[in-house]
Amino acid sequence: MDQLLRDLWLILPELLVAATILFVLLSELLVGGDDEYEEVRASDTPALAGVGVALAVALLTFRASLGASQVEREVFFRTLSVDPFSQFMKVLLLLAGLFAVLFSYQTPDVAVRKRCEYVSYLLGLLLGGMLLVSANDILMLYLALETVGICSYVLAGSMKGSVRSTEAGFKYVLYGAASSGVLLYGLTFFYGMSGTTAIPEMFAKVAATINHMAYPGGVPGTGGTLAVTMKLLPLPLFLVLAGLFYKVAVFPFHFWCPDVYEGSPLPVTAVFSVLVKTAGFAALVRFLYGFVLALDAEFGQQVFLNWELLTAILGTLSALTMTLGNLAALNQTNIKRLLAYSGIANAGYLMMGVAVLVFRRADQPVEVDGVVAVLFFLAVYLFANLGAFVVAIAIGDHLGKERIDDYAGLGRLEPLMGVSMAIFLFSLVGLPPLAGFIGKFYLFYAVIHHGLYWLAFIGIANSVVSLFYYARILRVMFLTEPPRGLELDLSTHYKTLLWLLLVPVVVLGVYFGPLTEVARQAARYFVNP
Repeated sequence: MDQLLRDLWLILPELLVAATILFVLLSELLVGGDDEYEEVRASDTPALAGVGVALAVALLTFRASLGASQVEREVFFRTLSVDPFSQFMKVLLLLAGLFAVLFSYQTPDVAVRKRCEYVSYLLGLLLGGMLLVSANDILMLYLALETVGICSYVLAGSMKGSVRSTEAGFKYVLYGAASSGVLLYGLTFFYGMSGTTAIPEMFAKVAATINHMAYPGGVPGTGGTLAVTMKLLPLPLFLVLAGLFYKVAVFPFHFWCPDVYEGSPLPVTAVFSVLVKTAGFAALVRFLYGFVLALDAEFGQQVFLNWELLTAILGTLSALTMTLGNLAALNQTNIKRLLAYSGIANAGYLMMGVAVLVFRRADQPVEVDGVVAVLFFLAVYLFANLGAFVVAIAIGDHLGKERIDDYAGLGRLEPLMGVSMAIFLFSLVGLPPLAGFIGKFYLFYAVIHHGLYWLAFIGIANSVVSLFYYARILRVMFLTEPPRGLELDLSTHYKTLLWLLLVPVVVLGVYFGPLTEVARQAARYFVNP
């Protein structure tokens, strides 16, 4: 009984979100009638309350996980790991979930009728992401990914009567099903080599198998570590990474992103840009880092001599992803597609931190600066990117426009919106003294510290390129005359959202120490579990 109560306490945030989903679905039956806005209140109010309480509990469990042992952190037959890393990611996901509900409160893109269903799928996506970042078993990993995927497919096609939305949902289903199949196929190889679905034991047994084949009978030199590793690991590792790269839109698995973003309702696009990306990178970091550390424990420092090639491959994918995203964004005229390519570019920046996970010099221990950089960047990216989407959603609600040229003079008509957009975009570029500058500084420091100077140079060059298409939006908003007779008056709802997102973007640019320390505590879990 004590074990059950402990497990329930550790996954209380997930239980609260699941209970909120059930309550929202039941509220639709209780409300009934033709009062559309009564349904909005019946769905949004409990959703905000449930996610808010779950966020508070996640903060408490983060503190509790810091002093817990590895055994105490693993719950429900070790399928979930409630550790500092997963709890940090859950806090980000719950923040994104709160804003996701608030974003769609007034927008006409999300139908008022069937509101409870929309909010339920939104919370289902959040729940799947929370399970994904804690997944400690390949079955849980796959089920969580499918939960995220299915809810995403429905939300992408949720704009009734829109051909673009239907097309977006259909494309997302096809591409998502293919990526899930590839991922599952790769996981079966790892299961076949290890005989277990528990991820830590799976990696340990795979490493032991390679060691046994490399040194049969325990006699060094009778096998070849590099040769055996190259025979056993590339295919399953490639398949798993390909499936995860699809979720976070890394080249060459990014092709779905612009079309899905453009066809989805703007609030849904905002959710995809942050929530799905955060959960996907959490799964990628946990899988890849766990794999590397298992090999390190089995072979010691020598095995890392064989992983320089993988570091180069991941670094190359990072460079290609950010370059393609930024170059494609230069010619976009639709704000959704521009932000989609911007999201692809930012996935490339995050891959800089992932690339250094598998690299270290032979005389140095495993370091966590790459993980710290990824965690910090995801946190500041959440606020800046959602802030840019708030402006786009507000303009879409008032004008029904998505073309950048239709933003002409809006920065003059509504100064708060214009200045906020400038701050959010400059943070995405990485200009000081905003939070985005600190996030990119940590990423560039990580790759330079590991000797990947070429990747740092490409990242800096891409940041300069991104300034051009972000500045084009601001030029239209401030330097172009607005249409005659056009009036724009932001509601209190949108002004509140802007301030809630502006404050962390500015404050974290000058007072970033506490968040850095929290990210470091979360990252240390991998080397000091």
